[in-house]
Amino acid sequence: MLFVLIFGLLLVNATVEANFKSLFCTIYDKEYGEFLDCKMKAINRYKKTINVFYRQLTQAHDVVVRLEFLKKGNVWQPFLYNVSVNLCDLVQKNRNLVASIANAYVKPYVTFHNSCPLKKNGWVKGNNYDVSMEQIRNRFPVEPGEYAVRITFSENNVPKLSLNASAIYSNFREN
Repeated sequence: MLFVLIFGLLLVNATVEANFKSLFCTIYDKEYGEFLDCKMKAINRYKKTINVFYRQLTQAHDVVVRLEFLKKGNVWQPFLYNVSVNLCDLVQKNRNLVASIANAYVKPYVTFHNSCPLKKNGWVKGNNYDVSMEQIRNRFPVEPGEYAVRITFSENNVPKLSLNASAIYSNFREN
């Protein structure tokens, strides 16, 4: 009987938990732009946030954003979506469903000080981005494991910069 009571309390106290594991910001063309900040900040043992600050060094016209979701098994494998969308269409018109859902998750954390086409010395700043698994699980079939997102920005089919972030998701945590 005691076992059933303890097991029931554990189930009631079980929480959905996701924690960032890694963040990599890569510039392929140093004259195109620069990352002034690209790091994870530990809030506590179970929670990390992401801070990114990017500055555009040249004017850009036809920027395409490629958004890839990956899941780790033995190796990283594609998971659910791999979409490309024009950055100006995403910012101004929000036409692509998957990109607009992703945009809705990050929009409260991101300040976009630029216009389309992207101007020289424009910047994008993302502060204290934290993954909310409750919101993600409402829309996507996610099971426990390690997941990653790769965002690549290209101009004229030439990659200019990318952000890679991974997170570990579990159904419970230690108390």
